[in-house]
Amino acid sequence: MNINLQLRLGLVNQFIDRYIQATVKKSFDNALHNNTLDRATEYLKGNLAVQSKIMAVTINTAYPDVFYSMYDIMKYVDDYIQAHIGRQVKEYFEEQTKETAFYGSSANPVYGSNGKYRGTTKEGFSGEPIIYDGDLDFKNLGKDKLIDAGGILLSNYCFDDQFYRDMIESHIANFQLSDGLDLAVQVCVQYDPNIGHAAYNATKATLNNTIIRRGKYNDQYFEPTVENLRNVINLHEVKQHVLANIEGTNSGHIKIYQSQVNHKQFVYTTRRFKQFTALNYYSVHGNFNTNYNFINLYHSYGKNILDRYNNWENSSFNSNSSQYFSIFK
Repeated sequence: MNINLQLRLGLVNQFIDRYIQATVKKSFDNALHNNTLDRATEYLKGNLAVQSKIMAVTINTAYPDVFYSMYDIMKYVDDYIQAHIGRQVKEYFEEQTKETAFYGSSANPVYGSNGKYRGTTKEGFSGEPIIYDGDLDFKNLGKDKLIDAGGILLSNYCFDDQFYRDMIESHIANFQLSDGLDLAVQVCVQYDPNIGHAAYNATKATLNNTIIRRGKYNDQYFEPTVENLRNVINLHEVKQHVLANIEGTNSGHIKIYQSQVNHKQFVYTTRRFKQFTALNYYSVHGNFNTNYNFINLYHSYGKNILDRYNNWENSSFNSNSSQYFSIFK
């Protein structure tokens, strides 16, 4: 290929890249705005089908000497989209994460060491709870200032009795937030160190007594933010296992993890929680090519933790070792 043709083909690639980027943004912005993230793949496929034809016509007009025929252009555009769409979706969500980084990280509910709810910092009911027994009026304070004044993040606090942490997590699960995860039943979280490496377990729950057991390794897996807890307790355990009666088989868990990742609230969970979900989805043989939410989950969060998991599995395979928990860093 001569230099001039290479340069012109490079311009074609830049042109297609810009179109893909704009189409991804339009599709996912529309899905997020209308709270229909589960239909984002449908929007994207439809929009790309239209835009690929427009791109081909434009390329044929602007760069008539690069390809032999319109058929060649159409094939090149389709192949280019398939090769680069995953990267464009990943970049879109990375940008979204930057824009929404305040959500789930800087706003905090406040509880006493007795498990009782005391209110929130100025940002609202979101992020990791702070344990604070002092007399400071914190409603107009930010998270960092309250921590400087003696507040302690939930994951760092040592309770005299795990019952008090159960009170806090139960309150978070039952809180009405209008995030699509509010429940009509009352959840009772109970610490149980005998459920192995599970974060939570709903096998003792009934429709009339929604007991969700909490494991002892949870803080090793992910931060106990409002968003993380409601995604796993309210959606995974209660809405899917208890209310929808989905069994804990591999096929059942594939459906449940898909409901978690496709939910509009999932974008506000933390990086470690997304990694944790990706690893669990992988462990039940889930397909990351299901839709663009899962393609993004794999490339943005899943690949790194799966690489660490496979390295650990090939070396020690001791699920109680510090090397195992370092997977979730």
